[in-house]
Amino acid sequence: MDTGLGTSKKIFVGGLPQNCSEQVLSNYFCQYGTIVDSVVMKDRETGNSRGFGFITYDSTDAVDMVMRQYEDHKIEQKWVEVKRAVAREDMPAGGDGGGPSKGAGKGKGRDRGSPPRGDRGRGGGGGDRGGGDR
Repeated sequence: MDTGLGTSKKIFVGGLPQNCSEQVLSNYFCQYGTIVDSVVMKDRETGNSRGFGFITYDSTDAVDMVMRQYEDHKIEQKWVEVKRAVAREDMPAGGDGGGPSKGAGKGKGRDRGSPPRGDRGRGGGGGDRGGGDR
């Protein structure tokens, strides 16, 4: 949990209720300052909420106030997590990133329980390949 003062005017809000609209999100967070933009992220195919969104304020002071009350944020009786939003270009290198340019999800995690390809079906014993007398 990052509650220190920051330079971002944007917050990430996670754990939103299933049918939370941008209006509901804005209505809750407007108590902390003037909102410039709000968005609830939606699945492209279904249009359903992905359970998180962003609020952009006109000042960093509003974000600081939101972060000071980290434990208290509830929307429709559900606690939501808030974090300072970090611009993609400011993200530390080596993280997953999750963006399409990172190749996320392509082949990762496949065959985790299987041996590497070169070792499949080789067993490690048997056969008469040059074992010779011992």
